[in-house]
Amino acid sequence: MPERMKKAQIGGEFVIWIYRFLLIGAIAFALVIIIGNKYTEKFDVRQMESSILSEKIIDCMNSRSNLYPESLKTCLNLNEFNYYIIANITSLETGFNTSIIFGNNDLKVQCDLINRGTKFAKPPLCSNYKYLLLIDDEKMKAELEVDIGKHDKNLQ
Repeated sequence: MPERMKKAQIGGEFVIWIYRFLLIGAIAFALVIIIGNKYTEKFDVRQMESSILSEKIIDCMNSRSNLYPESLKTCLNLNEFNYYIIANITSLETGFNTSIIFGNNDLKVQCDLINRGTKFAKPPLCSNYKYLLLIDDEKMKAELEVDIGKHDKNLQ
């Protein structure tokens, strides 16, 4: 009789180990699913790109000779199809005023429609920035509008 009890105990422990492995496997599977969902979630990096691009625009406008579309295009070296940029620069001292506009005009139209409440399946990112500058010892105010349309490419 004692041999039978030992076999029963061994069989019972074996069944308990099967349940333990199944439980550990279920927990590991749940962790993989949860972590996988978190790290495969798409993140729109266009806002960061817009901020970096606005700072680069300001860096390019270091003298009055660079306050023209051609010089800014050369400095930025962008694919104009994916961007629309408006830079309004006003002198706070002399009244000098200039606007630099270049890029894909369709993005501007879409941003204007978004501001009026229109919904798009893949909307562009529309950002506005204001800076105070010192260009050639003259205080200036820069108002930038940076519109980015690279929806699929920048959604990572």
